[in-house]
Amino acid sequence: LSSDLTDQIEKENIEVESLSLLSQSAVPEDAAAIMINSPSTDLSAEEAQMILTYLQNGGKAFITSTYTEEDMPNFRSILEYYGVSTRTGVVVEGDSSYYYPQSALYLLPEIESTNLTTSLTGENRYVMMPISQGIDTLDSARDTLNITSLLTTTSSSYEKADAANMTTLEQEDGDAQGPFSIGVYITETLNEEETETETDEETEAAESTEQAEESAA
Repeated sequence: LSSDLTDQIEKENIEVESLSLLSQSAVPEDAAAIMINSPSTDLSAEEAQMILTYLQNGGKAFITSTYTEEDMPNFRSILEYYGVSTRTGVVVEGDSSYYYPQSALYLLPEIESTNLTTSLTGENRYVMMPISQGIDTLDSARDTLNITSLLTTTSSSYEKADAANMTTLEQEDGDAQGPFSIGVYITETLNEEETETETDEETEAAESTEQAEESAA
């Protein structure tokens, strides 16, 4: 995590510690929550299982990712266990009111009104989401999962599926049409305890809120 983001979290009286599961047999039981911040390489199968075990026992997680050509089946398995998957491409916003000026890949998504987003929607803030992927809810998602969209692009957005080889940001035949969820909140009730997973397809969302607010003003 960047020092700016760590400082912002600590201002909320939250203690932040780095955790390497390579030297652990499990996620510490006293961890109030864990953050998985846009891994650039895949987790091991053992790490993924430790994270799943922690969540299945009532743990909480904040998970971010960003576009990469790296195949990460173990990281993906955590998301899929909780009923979601990331799309393969990147989202381009077609409505200029919902992206940073002259940067259609730097999204300013619609913030859905939920208990989690009150501090943003109530003060007319923005969240900047550069190089984002859409999040799909799987048909196989368990009935016990509650998946709520937090950040959504407009119906004018579209997906460049082969982002590594795209030659234009203009919409072309074959580009999937939006809107897309790019941030979701997932809960599941387990033995009358609720486990929470927040998934965000962007590495800088928390850091960019104030920046986007100032830039868009």
